[in-house]
Amino acid sequence: MHRRNAFTLIELLTVMVIVGSLVALLLPAVQAIREAARRMECQNNLKQIGLALHNHESAQREYVAGRLGCDAWGATNAQSPCAGNINLVQQTGASGLVDLLPYLEQDPLHAQLSVDDGGLWNNDTNAIGWYVSDAKKRDGVQRRPSVFVCPSDVSSPVSDVYFPIRAATGSYAFSNGTLGPGDLKWQVKYRNTGMFVYFETRRPSDIVDGHSNTFAVGEVRAADKWESSNIWTYGISHADCLRSTKNRINTLPGAGIVEDRQNSAFGSLHPGGALFLYADGHIQFVDESIDIETYRRLSTLQD
Repeated sequence: MHRRNAFTLIELLTVMVIVGSLVALLLPAVQAIREAARRMECQNNLKQIGLALHNHESAQREYVAGRLGCDAWGATNAQSPCAGNINLVQQTGASGLVDLLPYLEQDPLHAQLSVDDGGLWNNDTNAIGWYVSDAKKRDGVQRRPSVFVCPSDVSSPVSDVYFPIRAATGSYAFSNGTLGPGDLKWQVKYRNTGMFVYFETRRPSDIVDGHSNTFAVGEVRAADKWESSNIWTYGISHADCLRSTKNRINTLPGAGIVEDRQNSAFGSLHPGGALFLYADGHIQFVDESIDIETYRRLSTLQD
């Protein structure tokens, strides 16, 4: 008789259980390693944005504005710093990130968006509302520079929130300050407490609390949803590229204190908090459980 060398069913099941257990143990570790790599890349993006901000300030003696132009209210209201700027180009809705493009080796895209020539996202003479009407600009707002995208962000690259123009989303927004949903709109836009507001620019001397204690830029999540829209070329309070500390980090889109369903919250898909760029250029992960008053004070220039 010939003897057959083979595994029994019990032995096979035992091996399968052991392998399954090892995979279950290793998977969280692998995911943690991947998240650590994504977070490091996200930090690098913010570092580059910080360098661009400081290079812009060195060249222009001021930081970029959160939104480069006025809105219709600001152009006609005496309380606004841009009262009387009724030229539609002066009412451009372009975000400050557009102004940073030349400092991020994105000169061709900056030229394509050509904010100084007809504006961007403003109520233009071709009467199609708050959208761009130039073919090159329409193409430009659909481009998505990698430096504006955190690898942990799962938002759709291009959003149709502002139909009929589809526009590229981004993972970062300027710190507008403590005023947010529920506060007077003109104060949120033009007189907020943070580094970036509509039209007006800040200088280093304005940051009385100290550059290492003041938020400049933070992460956002669900950039392709109306409740948390974040089109990187557009600057508008409570949402696109201008966020506040009115609500806690990672307040879910549509939750918390809202205005028109938008809560102005910073947030990310990094577990437990979000990354912030400070005015001095350093990057810090801020825990979502941070004391709310401490969190809000970090977004002010002087308190």
